[in-house]
Amino acid sequence: MVFLLSFKALGRLFDDVELILYGIGVMVLSCLLMVRKFSEDIIGDDDHDVDAFAAWLTAIVGMYGVGYPIGHTAVIGWFSKAMKSRPQGMLMGLFASAGSVARIVFPIVTGFVATHFSADAVFGVLATLLGTTLAILIVHRQAFREAAQIHHPDKAGGDRARFEECKAAADAILDRTEGTSDEPPRWQRRSKPAEDLSLIHI
Repeated sequence: MVFLLSFKALGRLFDDVELILYGIGVMVLSCLLMVRKFSEDIIGDDDHDVDAFAAWLTAIVGMYGVGYPIGHTAVIGWFSKAMKSRPQGMLMGLFASAGSVARIVFPIVTGFVATHFSADAVFGVLATLLGTTLAILIVHRQAFREAAQIHHPDKAGGDRARFEECKAAADAILDRTEGTSDEPPRWQRRSKPAEDLSLIHI
């Protein structure tokens, strides 16, 4: 809840792709905490003993309190920007449907893996899937930014300079256009209502 309420502030510091990366990264770590071998080596004591409840609570808070809210919200924002002028209703519906199918398929697969292998295998598979997604996003992060035309003018001086250059050129064109005629520019013109309604005949 805290991260969702502070999402506007996070959006000023990071773009959608960065937030997706951070969200997936936290989810990967949360899944790995549920793998006993990993948690024993990372957060265990000298005898590799781990407080199971502490590991479980940390993983749950990391997954559903930090990683998922940030990552999922950023994905929705990126998806909406990437669609641009395309029919967003149908595509957002397909996006939501894919999530619904995943909520049906993954519990079935989870039960199968846990029954035939172990609970550690479940979280290991989830960490592998999320890690693969994270690696793909890291490699192609620039393409994802370009697809949604994401940029931070305040963080990238080149974008701000380009924006100012285009704005100055547009202003110069408007000045020249306005100086060639006594009439106001087209964007300032307004349709004038009839001053004398008595002149209108039915």
